[in-house]
Amino acid sequence: LHTRLTAIKYVIFFGLLAISLYDLGTAEKFAEVEPFKTAIILKFVREWWFVAFAVTLLVAGLFIERFFCRYLCPLGAGIALPGRFR
Repeated sequence: LHTRLTAIKYVIFFGLLAISLYDLGTAEKFAEVEPFKTAIILKFVREWWFVAFAVTLLVAGLFIERFFCRYLCPLGAGIALPGRFR
């Protein structure tokens, strides 16, 4: 299950990359998969679905160490990708 879930972040990364090549404004909307704008910058003062997503990730992080980083983070996938081609 762990190996299958780690592939999700690469799918998100390549999806964001493809969308950004098509339309940068749309890519900015889809980049909201990163919950840090909701949690840190706006201090959870956003629409309810952004807050629910961020809280869900926080709760998942209580049970699975670094849940977002391991399974969803597109930035981590982009950084880790060159390491796979050594």
